[in-house]
Amino acid sequence: MNRQRKLNFRSVGVKLFVILFCTIVLLSSVLGLTSYYAAKRIITDEVAAASSQSIVQAADKLDFLFAEYEALSRQFAVDSALKSDMETVHNPGAGTVAKVAAEDRIRRKLDSVRGSDERLLGVRLVARSMVDAESYKSTGISGVRSDEGVLARMKEIDNGKGNPVWFPVRAKGFFDAYSESSMTMGRLLRNIQNPAAEYYMLIELKGKALTDVLSNLHIGLAGEIRILDQTGNIVYGADNGLLGQPSYIQAADTEVEGQKQSFTAADEQGSSQLVVYQPLVTADWTLLGYAPVSDFTKSADRLLYITLLVVLAAAVIALVIGYILVRLIGRPLGKLARLMEEGEQGNLQVRTNFKGQDEIGRLGHSFNRMMEQISRLAGQSSSSAAAVLATSEQLVLASGATRTHAREVAAATGEIAGYWPRPSNWCLLRVRPALMPGKWLPQPARSPAGQPAWRQKRRAATARWS
Repeated sequence: MNRQRKLNFRSVGVKLFVILFCTIVLLSSVLGLTSYYAAKRIITDEVAAASSQSIVQAADKLDFLFAEYEALSRQFAVDSALKSDMETVHNPGAGTVAKVAAEDRIRRKLDSVRGSDERLLGVRLVARSMVDAESYKSTGISGVRSDEGVLARMKEIDNGKGNPVWFPVRAKGFFDAYSESSMTMGRLLRNIQNPAAEYYMLIELKGKALTDVLSNLHIGLAGEIRILDQTGNIVYGADNGLLGQPSYIQAADTEVEGQKQSFTAADEQGSSQLVVYQPLVTADWTLLGYAPVSDFTKSADRLLYITLLVVLAAAVIALVIGYILVRLIGRPLGKLARLMEEGEQGNLQVRTNFKGQDEIGRLGHSFNRMMEQISRLAGQSSSSAAAVLATSEQLVLASGATRTHAREVAAATGEIAGYWPRPSNWCLLRVRPALMPGKWLPQPARSPAGQPAWRQKRRAATARWS
C-alpha cells in the first residue's frame, strides 16, 4: 500500500501532468505578458505622438514670440527718426536743447514700447562705451553694469554683427540686478556712417512670459518642460536654480527625417522617462519635455493584474486536467506495471479489471490473455516435467539393473579367464562366411560330453552363486 501511494516522478502520468501544467501556465504567461508589454508600447507610442504634436505647437508659439521681438528690434534698427536722434545726441555741434529733445524722444519711445507689452521687463539702448549716463532705458529698470560677465555677453552681441542674439533666462536678469528672472535678446544697432552713434539694443522679457506661453503644455502628471541650448545647458526650467546647468536628459544628437522626435531615457534616479523635443527656428535652442512612463502606463498595469489572475486560473485548470489525466492514464498504467512485476516474481494468477475499450482497456485485455496463455504453457511444462521425471526414474532403475548384470558378467568373465584352455587344445573352425568369410579362428577343444570345458565351469560357478 505504501508503494502505491508513493509519488513516482518517473511515471507516465506524472510526466504528462508536468508537461500539461507547464504548457498551460507558460502559454498563459507568455500571452498575458506579451499583451501587457504590447499595450504599454502602444500607449507609450500614442502618448509620444500626442506629446510630440503638443511640443511642436509650443515650439511654434515660442518661435512666434521670439520672432515678434526680433521684428521689434528690426524696426528700431531701420527707424530713421530714432537713428537721427542718436546721431544728434553724439553730434558735438548740436545744441543742448536739440540733444535734450532727442534724448527725450528716445526715452519716450522706449517707454511706449515697454508700456504696450506686459511681457517686457524693460528695453535698453546701451552705449558701446558701457557708460550708464550715455545709455537709455525704459522707466523702472536698473542702470548699466560693466562687470566681466556683462562684457562677455556684450561681446556675443558684437559677434552677431547686427543679427539678433538670444540669451538664456537668468535668475536676476541680464545685469544680475533684478529681483526676478528674465530672458534677453540683444542686437547691435549699427550706423556705418556714424559708428559713435551705434548702440546695443536689449529687450528683456520677464521669465513668466515663457511660463505663460508654455502653461498649456503638459506631459504626463509629473512632467517637466525645459529649453536647452546647443551645449545641453538649461536655458529655461521650472526651477531657476538649475538655470545654466547641464541637463541630465538631453535631446537626440541627430535627427532622422520622418522619424518622431521622441524617445525614452532614464533620469537621475534611474526611472524611465518619455522624452519629446522640438528644435526652435529663431534661436539655436531645443524645447524639451519629459515625464515618467509610469504616468501613461498606469492603465496598462491593470492588464498585468488581469494577466496574473488568468495565469492563476490557468494553473488551477491545469491541475484539474492533470489530475484527470493521471487517473485515466497514469494510474491504470501504474497498476498494470505492478501486476507485471508480480507476474515476473511467479504469480501467474494476476489479472486486470480494465473495462474500457480504448488503448489502455485493450492493453489490459491483452495482458489477461497473455497471463492465461503463460499459465497454460506453465501447466503443460509441469506435466511434461513430471513425465520426464517418471521416465528418468525408470531409466535410473534400468541403469541399475544393467549395472548389476554388467558386474555379474565381469565377475563371470574373470572366473572364466582363470580356467581358459591352453592354446594346444585349440582347433581351427571355419567361421560363418557372413561374419568373417575365408577366416579361421581357434576353437577350444570340447569335453567328452560334447561341450567346452569353460562352459561347464561357468555353469558350476553360477550354481554356487545362486
